Amino acid sequence: MLRCRTRHEPLPARSVTDIRLGRRGGCCAGVSIYDMASSDPAASASELTPPTSREALGERIAALESENLNLRGLAEHHSASISHLTHELRTPLTSILGFAEIMLSQEELTDAQRNFCERIQNSAQQLQRSLNQLSELARAIASSDSNQT
Repeated sequence: MLRCRTRHEPLPARSVTDIRLGRRGGCCAGVSIYDMASSDPAASASELTPPTSREALGERIAALESENLNLRGLAEHHSASISHLTHELRTPLTSILGFAEIMLSQEELTDAQRNFCERIQNSAQQLQRSLNQLSELARAIASSDSNQT
């Protein structure tokens, strides 16, 4: 007998061919051939209950701890990547801002040149503010991750 994955209700009888071909029916369209329970009702009831033995729980806890360790490593890598990215972008951005300031201090600029230099400076300042916000966000995420350990 096939059972629904979400509501665990019996599904209408379907042949193995229907399952292999992916024909839809009942409330669960994604039932695979591996979802077929044996004809023994006691066996199918045991398949629906989660494992409760100490060994199974210990294995599950070990798997979750391992996954948690992997996720923490990814979070640290993510934070380090963001910090490196903001540092690498900040260096040339500082040069752009410095050159824009030097160009704006020149008296012989035409109005069009001054306008372009002001646009460069304003855009660079906006990018600098965005990098500062990104850096603050990375620090906040890193501190919340370290507080959870």
